Amino acid sequence: MKLTTLLSLAAAVVLLAGAAIFLTSRRPSSPASVAASPAPGSVAVKEGGPDGSAQVINIVAKGGYTPTAAMAKAGVPVALKIRTDGTFDCTAAVRIPSLNWSKQLGPNEEVTLQIPAQNAGTTLVGVCSMGMNNFKITFE
Repeated sequence: MKLTTLLSLAAAVVLLAGAAIFLTSRRPSSPASVAASPAPGSVAVKEGGPDGSAQVINIVAKGGYTPTAAMAKAGVPVALKIRTDGTFDCTAAVRIPSLNWSKQLGPNEEVTLQIPAQNAGTTLVGVCSMGMNNFKITFE
């Protein structure tokens, strides 16, 4: 083989390996894989009302959900605030199947979903309209 052919093959192998590493290092893309890999402490749960009767979880929807995982106290209601920020992708359409809830948000909108108190061990999963991006809330 010619030296240029060998160099071209080596460059192709390096590019393919780099692409494989990049693709496998991205965050999970299915609800099952998110549920299997929690990221505790990825969001601060804020106490709501003056008596601490509610928790507030903020999620930004744009090219995915940030954060992808949140922990909340069991037995306490949650105000889930989902905000778009110049969002024109599938993450603007949010579904939480276990609550039978869905909402199409505008490109710059915020919606608040009141989630009733959940039992310890419950995990709620939210997904985009295509099922490619997701987030989860685990109650402890």
